[in-house]
Amino acid sequence: MANKLSSRDRELLYTHTDRIIGQRPYEAGEFKMQDRDFILFELLDISGRTILHKNLSHAAAYNHTETHYGLYPAVDIKEAGFKSGTFKVRYQFLRRMAGNDSAVLVKTQNPNQGIIYPKDNDFHITDDGKVYIGTEENYKENDGQVEQLKIESLKYEIEAISPSRTEIRLKAKNIKTSDVLGDRGSYQTDFSNLQEITRYYNIKEAGGAGVFSFIGDPNNTKTITVTSPTFAAATPHNGFHESMVGGNFIIKNVFKIRETLEKQKSGINIIPNASLEELEFDDGGHLKIGALVSPDWDESLHFNAVKAVGWDSGFMSVTALGDAYSDTEGIGYHAHAVQGEGVNGGVCLKFPDMNEPFMDTQGWYGDAHRLLKLRTSVLPALQGIDIAAGDEMNISFDLKTTAPGKGVNVFARYPQKLPDEPMPTHPLMLDISQVLAAQEASNAEESPGVSNILPEGYLSNTSDNAQGIEAMPSNDSRDYEQGYASGAIGMTTANYQIGGTGHWKIVNITTNWQMYDSDPPDYETWEWGPNLHHAMHNGQYTAAGMLSPGGGWEWDGGQWISRSSISTQAMDILENYKVTPVNDAPADPPAGFMEITQEQIDAMIETTSDVNPPPNNLKDILDMIAEPADMSPSDYGDSHAYPIVC
Repeated sequence: MANKLSSRDRELLYTHTDRIIGQRPYEAGEFKMQDRDFILFELLDISGRTILHKNLSHAAAYNHTETHYGLYPAVDIKEAGFKSGTFKVRYQFLRRMAGNDSAVLVKTQNPNQGIIYPKDNDFHITDDGKVYIGTEENYKENDGQVEQLKIESLKYEIEAISPSRTEIRLKAKNIKTSDVLGDRGSYQTDFSNLQEITRYYNIKEAGGAGVFSFIGDPNNTKTITVTSPTFAAATPHNGFHESMVGGNFIIKNVFKIRETLEKQKSGINIIPNASLEELEFDDGGHLKIGALVSPDWDESLHFNAVKAVGWDSGFMSVTALGDAYSDTEGIGYHAHAVQGEGVNGGVCLKFPDMNEPFMDTQGWYGDAHRLLKLRTSVLPALQGIDIAAGDEMNISFDLKTTAPGKGVNVFARYPQKLPDEPMPTHPLMLDISQVLAAQEASNAEESPGVSNILPEGYLSNTSDNAQGIEAMPSNDSRDYEQGYASGAIGMTTANYQIGGTGHWKIVNITTNWQMYDSDPPDYETWEWGPNLHHAMHNGQYTAAGMLSPGGGWEWDGGQWISRSSISTQAMDILENYKVTPVNDAPADPPAGFMEITQEQIDAMIETTSDVNPPPNNLKDILDMIAEPADMSPSDYGDSHAYPIVC
């Protein structure tokens, strides 16, 4: 988007976003790219008080993903001398900009006072701990009249602490890391540069001609060349350098003919948890996996699914799937997130388009490529991130597929208007007679469960009943797919490794380990249990929703439920929403009321004598309004408007 925001303005606008430090040109590279990088490890007790701290090499952090480093707190705690206990740890990733912890020997006599004495040169330490230039023989030959050396660290000294104890003033020691006379060296120049915010270079030569010029078409070029020996000599990198990116190049007395505004990348990633590494856990601190991510899908097919924060589970409901896949949401594969299959073993989104074996399922009327979709939560508001209509969005990700040429579609959607509320299709008036009838029928009929009466079509979830539909498969994992299959608790025989109808599921697994080379390979022994009442069978054996002969009890798939309790809930709702007038009825009709006579009504009816007359009984009208079935216009006496007389 075209704009005139300064780099400082952008920095303030983007403070709420995440970015990798070091990717900007003037930041001198990402962490671990320089030898000056290190990690400050702090060990704290449970109340947050520091126990100890120490510096770690940047090599202690390994590349977990492209955007995350990994560390081993347990190792660092043990190396700190602790074998047990409860601690907090804090890691700070730092780059040393000036000074260091090492000690050096410096000369003490002018004109070389403060210059570092090379560590490879000879020096002598006396019994009282003093250090002198040269060997012990030199020291004795000159009766100790040789230059004394001073031990100094390359740290900076604290000169003063503010009364509020929130600020300190540092000063550099008289240490020169260069042996060139008059050159302070990096120890002092680095300290001076820490205080520098902006550096100015004046590019000019004698005569001023040809110092800089535009390269290429002068009407379109953005490239400037500078031919200034003075400028090259004054800059640390012999001219322009990437650390200058973001600075200003000022040309005095320039004649401006026009200004071109260009689109710039914002550098903002609007996708929440784009790396997918932040996963959801339950209240007990356990990772949500398999059925904990979505209890409605087939756990045997999604046993390794995880839930990424800021993303949905990937489960598609009946409403989302449409009539072509009616009541099949509990069957087949859905899109989901998995661990260990992404870049560098990270988390990725998986779209297993492998639902062809389930096409014979009742209600599966569409093709084998049922929709697989994962969505993020609400994206951040565009107004707060400097984006407007017409801007372009750059989408990039790593894609791996087992089918060459097969990819995915990516959509970004923002609301453009308020959602439309669909027209109600159900009656707007409750038929109280149906509620009262249900209560009366339930009170007049004894629960069928007392006489052990089961609804027609119900089949209990037992091994014998399951055996009558599908033979129990082998319990030896070596009898399947290429001599070995991997099982999971809850996996049904509908799994592609078994190839059954799903009337059995694994309820227990025993792993048989190989102890010696002569033993058979590792394998699993599976204990099978009946699976007749799983959602994948669409209630075929549960008979849920069946009514008792008297209509007063309803079977919920496992027991009889009194319809009286259901109707009582409806009556409670009516009672809660009942409106009691607080004033007497008004004596006069409202403004705009027009009285209509019987003659006027008769005249209106005569004009519509070619259609069926409307009902003139209020009860008939209310019954029609409360009728849940779809009714054609003819049921209401065509579409003419009739007056209702009460």
